[in-house]
Amino acid sequence: MVIELFQLNPLTAAEAERICLWRYGPGWTLYDFGPGDLPAIAAPAAMSHGVRRGEVLAGLASFGAGARVPGGSYRQPALDIGCSMAPELVGHGLGRAFVGAVVGFAWRRFQPPRLRLVVPADNRRAIRVYQANGFVAGERFAGMLRGGIRPFLQMVCVTPAA
Repeated sequence: MVIELFQLNPLTAAEAERICLWRYGPGWTLYDFGPGDLPAIAAPAAMSHGVRRGEVLAGLASFGAGARVPGGSYRQPALDIGCSMAPELVGHGLGRAFVGAVVGFAWRRFQPPRLRLVVPADNRRAIRVYQANGFVAGERFAGMLRGGIRPFLQMVCVTPAA
């Protein structure tokens, strides 16, 4: 029997409000959330889920069009996923298991033809975590996020992990 370190459940209103307070610190402010993010996180179309480690909110996962970054090509059929780990957990070796839980949930719950995500092209640490979970690099594009244009990398996973 395999016990997963992280579990996903629909996001509660209180969790969405808590996520809007997350700050990642110098060099990582692109990932900060704020009060203006609450409508997007809480929107039913975002299919947002809280990622929990026991009783602790460890992150956010969203599925579908709400996980897209404007500027990319989304013509190929795929389930778009987005995930954010709580700032206090980043850098503690939990990324692979965290992303693995989100990816496993996506395959089981939605049964898509492929998974797709977008990551800032300079975030090598996240790219390695995604590759370890079966994603391969796809197109690069200039995307708009948080009021600025920056390079992004689209990554795709076509096979559920064994």
